[in-house]
Amino acid sequence: MTEIKVTNPATISRFVQSLAEHGVKLPLVQCPDDAGTLLDADEVPVLVVDVNRERSDEDVAWIVGMIQVAVNTCGGFTASIVPAEDTCPICAEALADDDICATDIEMGICHAACLEGSPTVDLETGEPVDGPIDTYRYGDTAPTTGSDHE
Repeated sequence: MTEIKVTNPATISRFVQSLAEHGVKLPLVQCPDDAGTLLDADEVPVLVVDVNRERSDEDVAWIVGMIQVAVNTCGGFTASIVPAEDTCPICAEALADDDICATDIEMGICHAACLEGSPTVDLETGEPVDGPIDTYRYGDTAPTTGSDHE
């Protein structure tokens, strides 16, 4: 068996350079056709998790995601969670084009019904204002006036 040499690059640039010397270009991404495969920035396979298919697809996707975040973070990239679709931050349900929405000053776009009873504020200043919230269809442009829920 070949001996494995593990190095500890002292800087992000050395880490990225070390990977590049072995033909791996960051950031790593999950293969769209196989949740268990990580690809490099040139879409070259780098790693396959659970080649014998002993784990659930959900576990494999989670493991690949954790490896992806770890390697990319060490390479200087910032991890962030991006939902597959826009969701209401209050009820966590998907926002559909026909949904009636309002913009919360802290949480962003929400279902208007989820904000019922909340104070109405000017989105630019945060100051309380009288009157109903401005609502709009999610599929349309946001309201042009400046008041909404806090």
